[in-house]
Amino acid sequence: MSDGRALINMCVLVLGLMLVLPVMALEDDQTSNIEMEYTKVDVRIHNSYAITEVTQGFVNNGDIAAEHTFSYSISERALVSNLTLTIGEDVMYSIVVPKDIAAAAYDYQVSIGVTASHMTYRGNSVYTHSFNLEAGETAEVVFRYEEIIPRKTGFYNYSQIIDPETFQGTFEFEAMIHYTEEISNVTISGFQEPVIETESISKVLVKASDAPEFLGKMIIINYEVANPSDEGNMVFFEDDNTGYFMHIFSPELDDVGGNTMPKQITFCIDKSGSMTGDKIAQVKEAFSAILPALDTRDSFGIVLFDSVTSEPLGSDLIPADTTEKTDAISTVNGVGAGGGTNIKNAMVDGLDQLVSAESDNPILVLLTDGQGSTDPDILRQEIINSNSIGAQIYCLGFGDDVDFDLLEAISLENDGEALKIYLGTDAADQITDFYDMISVTMLGNISFEYSPDASMWYPKETKSLFQGSEIVVSGIYPKGNSEVIADISAMSDLGAMTYSRTFHSDPDPDNDYVARFWAYARINHLLDKISVEGETNETVNEIISIAVSYNFVTPYTSFISGDQLEDALEAAGLDLATYELYKTSYIPVDGTIYDWGTTAQPIDTDADANTDPSQTLPDTNSTTSSAIDPSTPVSGTYPSNGGVDIDDDGVGNSTSDDYNVENSEDLGLSMPFPGVLLIVTTFIVGAVMFAKFRGLKDKKRRGKEHK
Repeated sequence: MSDGRALINMCVLVLGLMLVLPVMALEDDQTSNIEMEYTKVDVRIHNSYAITEVTQGFVNNGDIAAEHTFSYSISERALVSNLTLTIGEDVMYSIVVPKDIAAAAYDYQVSIGVTASHMTYRGNSVYTHSFNLEAGETAEVVFRYEEIIPRKTGFYNYSQIIDPETFQGTFEFEAMIHYTEEISNVTISGFQEPVIETESISKVLVKASDAPEFLGKMIIINYEVANPSDEGNMVFFEDDNTGYFMHIFSPELDDVGGNTMPKQITFCIDKSGSMTGDKIAQVKEAFSAILPALDTRDSFGIVLFDSVTSEPLGSDLIPADTTEKTDAISTVNGVGAGGGTNIKNAMVDGLDQLVSAESDNPILVLLTDGQGSTDPDILRQEIINSNSIGAQIYCLGFGDDVDFDLLEAISLENDGEALKIYLGTDAADQITDFYDMISVTMLGNISFEYSPDASMWYPKETKSLFQGSEIVVSGIYPKGNSEVIADISAMSDLGAMTYSRTFHSDPDPDNDYVARFWAYARINHLLDKISVEGETNETVNEIISIAVSYNFVTPYTSFISGDQLEDALEAAGLDLATYELYKTSYIPVDGTIYDWGTTAQPIDTDADANTDPSQTLPDTNSTTSSAIDPSTPVSGTYPSNGGVDIDDDGVGNSTSDDYNVENSEDLGLSMPFPGVLLIVTTFIVGAVMFAKFRGLKDKKRRGKEHK
C-alpha cells in the first residue's frame, strides 16, 4: 500500500514539475525575448470618418519559440477592422468569426505547433493580440480601427494615446484629412517638429516622427471645417443592392435665433481615498475653471461623496451668480479624499436637486475613479427611477480601475455619454474640455425623419445639440432613389423649430466609407441596446452578422489567421460553406439574419490536414449585401488580401470581432496532443523512477538477508 502511495506521490511531483517549468519559461520568454522595433501610424479622415492603421515590427531575440500578447487601447466608440501578420514572405490576413470559434481555432493552431494570430476585445476599449514567433524570426503586424470624429466646441479632434507598453522603438505618424468643405486652423501636439502640408482648401496632410522620449503622451490633431447650410450636408454611396447616406447636421447659433438655452447642472464628485493626490488636485483645478464659466442664467449644484457620506452643497440648486460660484470653488478646493465609493446615494441626491428645480434643461455630471458599492443592476434601476425629469447624465471615468462599462450603461440609459479621463496626461484639461463641449445648449429634443423609403438611420433622436457641435446621422435607402428628404424638429430657447431639406442622391463609388459608417453605427446602436436591455439571441446574431460581413471586431467576434486555418476553423466547429454565405448575405432591408448559435464543437487534433477543396475560406474582400439562397452550396478561395480596399492602395483590409464570453464554456475542447503526450511521459518517468526505487529497496533487503 505504501509503495502505491509512493508511486502516486512521485507521479504528482513529476507532473507538477513538468507542467510548471515550461509555463515559467514561456512567461519569461514572453516578457523578454520578443521586442517591438518600430511603429508607423497612418490616419485617413474623410468627412469625419477616421480610419487609423498601425504597423508594428517585432523580433524574437530568444533561443526558443515564443507566444506574445500585446494590448491596445483605442477610443471608446472605435471598432477594429483589420489585422495582418507578416512573417518573412508569409502574409496572413485575418478574418472575422464568432469569438468562441476564433479562440478555439487559435488554441488548435498553437496545440499543433503552427503559426497563429488572434485578436479579441477585452472590454473598456482594450483589444489584445496574441501571436507566436520562432526564435530569430521577425514579424510585422498591421491592425486598423475605424471611428467617427464629431465636431465639438467648433473643432474636430482626433486623438491617440501613446502607451510606452504598446508603442516602442522608432515612431512615424501621418494623417490625411479630407472634407467636402474648407479645412482650416490645423494643429497637432505630441511631436517636437510636426509638418503640416495644405494640398488644397479641403485636403491637409500632417506628418511627424519622433524619438521614444515622447511616449506616454497623447497625439492630438485639432482642425476646423467650414459649416454647410443649417440643414447640413449629405454624402451618398450605393453598392449592388443598397443605398447609404451620411447626414451631417451642424447649425450655428444664428441659425437657431441667436439664443442659447439656460441649463441646470449638478456635479457629483468622488472624494474617496483613491482620489488622493493628483486626481483630486486636478479635479479642483478643473472646477476652478468650470464654475466661473457658468452663465448667469444657469443654476448649479455640487454633491461630494465617498462610501458613507453624500454632501450636497444644499438641497436646492444654486443661482450661478459671482458670489455663489466663488463660495462653491472654495468648498471644492477644501475637500479632502478618504473612504470608499457610494455612487448611488450621490446620484440620487443630485437628481433630487434637479427634480425639485423642475429643470427645463437638466444635466448631471458624475466624476469617479472607482466602482460603485451597489449592485450594478440595482444602481442603474435606482437612477432611472430617480430621473423622472429626464436629465442627461454624463459619466467621467478616472483611470484604469473604473467600471467604465457601468458608467457607459448609466449614460446611455439617460441620454448622455461616458468618457474616459486618461491618467498620465493633463486630466484637468480633459475635464475642462468636456465641460466646454456641453456648456452652451442650442437645441433640445432633436428628432430626425428621412423619406421616401429611407430606414434604419442612427441616431433617430438626441437630447441636446451644443454650440460648436454636430450630429452625424447614417441610414439606408433603396438603391436608385433620386433623393432623400430630411425633416428635423427641435426645441430652442425661442420655442419649437423645424428644418427640412431635399438632398438629391449623387452616389460616389469613392464614398464606400459611408456604407462602413452605416455598419459601424448599426453595430454601436445594437451594443447600446444590449447595454440597456441585456442580450437577446436576435441582437447578438445581428451584431455577428454585420461584423462578419463588414469585417469588424466587436464583443462577439474576433480576428483569426495563421497556418492550417481551415483545419482550425473546422475543428472549432465552423461550417465554412455557411460562413461564406453569410460573409456577404447580411441584408439590412429585409433583416435576413443567420442564427449563429453555439457552433463550436470538440476539437479533433487528429483531423486530416487535407480539407475538402469545396470548403475553402470565403473572399473577405466583399462588403456587399447580396441575397443568397442559404440552401445553395457555395465554394470560394482564401484571398491574397482581406477586407475592403479603403485607401485605394490595391490591398484589401479585413477585421474580426468578439463573442459572448458566457458561451466560452460550450467549446468542449478536448485535450490537445501535447497535453496527452505530457501526461503519458509523466507516467512513464514515474514508473521508471518507481522501478528504480523498488529495485534499491529489494537490494537492501537481500543484503540484510545475506548477513
